[in-house]
Amino acid sequence: MSVWDRSVLSLRTDSSASGAVTVDNLVLDAQTPRGDVSSGDLNRPTLAVFQTGNEVTLSFGDGVDTSNIPTDDAQLLTAHLEEEASATPTTGRELLSELSNENIDNLNQNASFTDKRITLSGDQELTVTPDKPGHYVYVLATGGNLSTSNGDLEISGETTVLGVEQLAAQDSPSDVTVSPTSPEPSDEVTFDVNATELEGDTSHAVAVYDKSTFTTSQMTVNISEQLSTDLSGENVTIKHEIKEFNGIQNIEDNVSVFNQRIGEQTGTGLTQFGDVVSFIANEGNVDGIETDVTGETTLNASTTAVKASPETAVTVETYQNWTEGDYRWVHIATGSSSDAFQVNTGTVTIEDYTSGDDDGGGGGGGDGGFVDEPDGDTSDGNESEQQQPNAAIAIDPNPATVNETVTFSATKSTDETQDSVDYEWKINNGTFEGKTVTRTFNEPGEYPVELTVRTEAGETDTATATLTVEKDTETEPDGPDQPDEPEDDGGFPIPGFGVGVAIAALLSVALLLSRRQT
Repeated sequence: MSVWDRSVLSLRTDSSASGAVTVDNLVLDAQTPRGDVSSGDLNRPTLAVFQTGNEVTLSFGDGVDTSNIPTDDAQLLTAHLEEEASATPTTGRELLSELSNENIDNLNQNASFTDKRITLSGDQELTVTPDKPGHYVYVLATGGNLSTSNGDLEISGETTVLGVEQLAAQDSPSDVTVSPTSPEPSDEVTFDVNATELEGDTSHAVAVYDKSTFTTSQMTVNISEQLSTDLSGENVTIKHEIKEFNGIQNIEDNVSVFNQRIGEQTGTGLTQFGDVVSFIANEGNVDGIETDVTGETTLNASTTAVKASPETAVTVETYQNWTEGDYRWVHIATGSSSDAFQVNTGTVTIEDYTSGDDDGGGGGGGDGGFVDEPDGDTSDGNESEQQQPNAAIAIDPNPATVNETVTFSATKSTDETQDSVDYEWKINNGTFEGKTVTRTFNEPGEYPVELTVRTEAGETDTATATLTVEKDTETEPDGPDQPDEPEDDGGFPIPGFGVGVAIAALLSVALLLSRRQT
């Protein structure tokens, strides 16, 4: 079994499939010894749980050079992890590892396989339809030496893996009703949840987090050696701009998510993001992974996890110092088997009514703007809500050095009496939203910056600037700075999809690590 070294990037699901439950990801990129993976090349802006019975598109070769790969006798192998797996593999990463070891008995005990012949001619789209709930792994290979019979796999000769992708599918999303939809900071938010497809004891987890801060933050997977079967956590460093979570975590005892038991934990205040990254990596059997904090971003986030019946109420506490804006919630319910899960997602709007706006307008679930609370320190005295906004860009620092955190601020872009303003940034080739955006840059050079501000009345203004990134001439330290130790003894538990506030990013990292080349 051999593996093309671009297979980790070459096969991707299209999250726009009908019925998919999606979560916007943070900016996820990678650095490899070849140096040819840049920002955005991991191509995971959105993550999804798909719906059974609906067609899903797999794109092969998007953003990856496929001109020199073998295409003869191409096959698409589908593995569905069994509902009651008694031994490894129970994850996609373990399945691929066993596939490379030709441990056929173990593979066939814990996964059901099908295959189909395809004509492969470089970049193209393939379609699959998950027919039952659970976890799927798709392997695009050449050589024609994979065969399946009654769900069992046989490998009869040399096989080259060109692409690997995995997805989760559910019969239907969980039912969720949220109250209130526009809470104030420190309010409790009640989620009346119903996992309609599950029976018996059910673990429920609900995470609430600041959507804009999360999606505009960056995470980089730095792989110091060529991808191979010998790749270990010691060769991987996760660089992340989010330094810590700020919120309230309530985890009941005996909660289990995807067969991962979580001990009872309660915490208020700050939790180190690096501990979460390490947890999810270790859960994926990648020991010794390093984390490196590259920014000072604090992500407002709270989580509650309980064990109850399929239908219950889950209360998540917002924190008193949370800022106003749209917050995403994610619910996941799991049972005792790998196919017993349901998820759903939406938004609530955190609003502070102390400013005198008592109608709480807007409500949750939409993608509308946020309420900008005036602080009374306006400078120009013009209180007309219809005035033309003034876009102004502040970049700190400028110039910056390679891998230094740069803050792009629009705080002085418009009169503070405006009820609502949207901020859209175009930085190099990326588009971001928010009054403040932080980024790091891996290469020296001149980076164009454009800011467009838009008022509730539809008035717009645009400003441009240039960021200069210079080569770092200082001596590199012996190793990455480690995050401060948390005050409590327990890390923030996020095993698999959905328990924690960093669900999208951490799942992306887990998926990347699970595709260690075999």
